[in-house]
Amino acid sequence: MAKKQEFAVGRFIPSPLWDELIRLRKNNKRYLRELVKREGNERARRNTITDDGRLIILAADHTARRIMSSGIDKLGMANRINYIGRILRVICGNPQIDGVMGTPDVLEDLLLFNYLNKEHGGDDFLDRRLLIGCMNRLGLKDAIFELDDGLSGYGADYASEMGIDGVKLMFRYDANSQDSRKTLEYCVQAMNECHKHNLPVFLEAMAVEVKNGKVSQKEDIESLLQVVCIANGLSTSSLGTWLKLPYIRDSGGLNYSDVIAATSYPVLVLGGAATGQPEELVNNVNEAMLAGASGGLLGRQVLFPGQHDPYAMGRAISEVIHNRKDDNKQVIDKAMQLLATEEGEGIDRFSRLVG
Repeated sequence: MAKKQEFAVGRFIPSPLWDELIRLRKNNKRYLRELVKREGNERARRNTITDDGRLIILAADHTARRIMSSGIDKLGMANRINYIGRILRVICGNPQIDGVMGTPDVLEDLLLFNYLNKEHGGDDFLDRRLLIGCMNRLGLKDAIFELDDGLSGYGADYASEMGIDGVKLMFRYDANSQDSRKTLEYCVQAMNECHKHNLPVFLEAMAVEVKNGKVSQKEDIESLLQVVCIANGLSTSSLGTWLKLPYIRDSGGLNYSDVIAATSYPVLVLGGAATGQPEELVNNVNEAMLAGASGGLLGRQVLFPGQHDPYAMGRAISEVIHNRKDDNKQVIDKAMQLLATEEGEGIDRFSRLVG
């Protein structure tokens, strides 16, 4: 059997349409700002964050932290059309992908592309999607200041003005790091500002340690419970806060249901680095859902699922999160069937518009 070819973004995003986006970015800054503001505010917006108590948010804030690797390709996310094209491939045609979380550059690319798509007679693919703005990415990967994760993206005022539906913050807790304490302060200040604008907050919390100058995640549930308890008490209000947490298997007599039991906040599981083994992500998300999670805030594992089409990966995750029934085996079987779907469905949605 011939080896399945990896998804080719050029089949999905025609270069003339991408060139239009580049030309649009050369336009007057004030005009562009008003255009993006209009796109963000005039699209159909949700009255509630979730319709069924579950969420799938696509994470797209990696490159701003100097994370460019996608599996075996160390620079896979550095190619912009490849990165944005894969985001569009996941969300277009699958209404069960609830939204995208990204830095301003990513969300603005999506809003501008949405505008161009409509100019060519296409649909508004951002209708009823949640646009979640990333606030802090200054903790650059492998930098000596990695744990000093300052605010570098959206501010609460600007996010609210531009039609952003919520914000995402991250802290990594290392008891031996003053930089970790600084980041907690940044997060509290930002969360307090978000509460003034009634912006939901998606707070990513991780327990880490520094070994030989490298920051690594702790892989035990007891450490994760500590950061969940820290997260519970941050800022002037707990209302409208969601947690984004890593999935960790049973350790020390504890399991992931103990993590869920440590908070009244809804929990979204994160995906982690792209491994080229999407079946592992499907199983991990399913186990997290069985433990009581409310969905996933997932990025590289969905965008770069090895030889699979990102659209098929998004469909598989939708099955596990939004379409799950009581029969757990049936959920997994259907997800794996969707994952194996050959590239093709909706692949020409943009090329049809530009001829």
